This record gives sequence, structure tokens and C-alpha cells, in this order.
Amino acid sequence: MSIDLLLRIAGQAAGFLRDLLAEVEANKLEEIIEVQPLGDKTRRIDLLAEEYIVDLIRNEGFKAIIITEERGRIEIGDNPEYIFVVDPLDGSSNYLSHIPWSSVSIAVTSITNRPSLKDIEAGVIAPIHVGYPIVFVKGKGVYYGRTKVRTRKEIRDLVLGYFDQGIGVKVLDKLLATWKDVKVRSLGCASLEIAYVVLGLADAFLDVRGWLRNVDVAAALGMAYELKLPLSVDLDSIPVYKVVKIGRILVAKNTQIFEKVLKIAHEALIT
Repeated sequence: MSIDLLLRIAGQAAGFLRDLLAEVEANKLEEIIEVQPLGDKTRRIDLLAEEYIVDLIRNEGFKAIIITEERGRIEIGDNPEYIFVVDPLDGSSNYLSHIPWSSVSIAVTSITNRPSLKDIEAGVIAPIHVGYPIVFVKGKGVYYGRTKVRTRKEIRDLVLGYFDQGIGVKVLDKLLATWKDVKVRSLGCASLEIAYVVLGLADAFLDVRGWLRNVDVAAALGMAYELKLPLSVDLDSIPVYKVVKIGRILVAKNTQIFEKVLKIAHEALIT
């Protein structure tokens, strides 16, 4: 899987979504179409984005199984060779509110008997509004646009993640009380937030709610794994052939920060 191909597909999808945003009301993009089995609401914009990406993959000539947030599983062609794990619009609430923090996330692997997130061979996260796509190919590194990403060691005192719904508030309070000078942001697009840890622009991403699914973060966790960042998630235990919830997630730029945030979260959860 080439970097150029991933950049082309994700870049076209992000451009499509930027163009639609000018006519949210006219295109009824906020209209709720259905509620998914895992509780998420499917809006018209989600289906439009999904259909657009499926068409892009089909037009590139792939025989593939596409695992998506909205329709679960789509097959293109006979005897599929690849699995694409797609979140066509991560951060849809931000997008519909014209908050410039949302993305297109695509991960891909060759078909094996029971592929897992550890088998992801390539992935791309394309910001819809600001910044360059972040892309990786297994064994070849991670790239921000076309610049290869190097591990950044400096501490920025910045933690990203989700801290709502009671249990997250407890962790947030403990984090603020324990880590001097820490800055915390909950931005609403998990794939981009994990990618920012990969880029070294944030120190850690933490979600203790357990709501995120493999389609949300397959590409982002693949990037973190490619750079050997410490993860709380056992990638080998999470399938990619269906949509599943992952559970709590911690990703950090180095082991020191990982252990620090993990200790804080554990202490908050047991009190």
C-alpha cells in the first residue's frame, strides 16, 4: 500500500467534506437517519462521507472488505484481498458546529484468517480543516504530509482526551491535582488527538470511558505502534473484521509519561 494512494483517497474525502460544509442546512447534513447497535447516531453527513470513500476505494480497483462506522461491513469485488477500516468523519459534532477539528481516518491490512489491529499495514488521518495528513506504512515510518516523523522527547505538559461522564471527571481532577503545570484539552476527535501524540505535539491521550471503537482509532493506533509508543491497548486482541468497542485507551509519547498518567488514572478510579 503506497503513501501516495492513501494520501490521495483521504485527501479527496477531506476535500469533499469541506465543500459540503458550506451547505449544512440545505443538504440536511444533521438529519438523524438511524441509531447504531453500539448507540451512536448516524446522520446524513456520515452516510454521504462513507459512500464517497467507498466509491473512492472501488474506483482505485480494490477488491476489499470495508469496515465502517455506519453500515458495518461492505464488500467490493470477488475474493477480497484487503480490509479497510474506515471512520469517514471523526468529530462529526465538531464538523456540524463549524469547529475546525475533525478528520477522515482510514486503515488497511491484507486479509488473513482473523486479522487484528496489530496487523494494520498502513493508515492515514486527514484533517478536514487544518494541517497536513498524517500517514504511515508498516516498517517505513510515519509521515506528516511528506516529512518523516521523528520521536520528540521534550515534555509539553499537554494531555488530550475525554474526561466527561463522571468517571472521567474523577480522573481529570486527579490529573490536575497531581501533574503540576499540566494543560488538558478535550477536543472531540480521537484519531487526530492520538495522531498529535504520535507527532510529539501532545504528551498523552487518555480515554477512560471505554466508548471508542476500532473504526475510530485503527489508523491512529497503527501509527503509535509503528513508532513503538507505549499503549494500554492489546492490539492483537482487537479484531478488524467487524466493529467493536476497544475499552479504555492510553497512548503516550514515552514510557515515563505513560506510567505517570496510568498511575494517576488508576489512583483516581480506585478512590
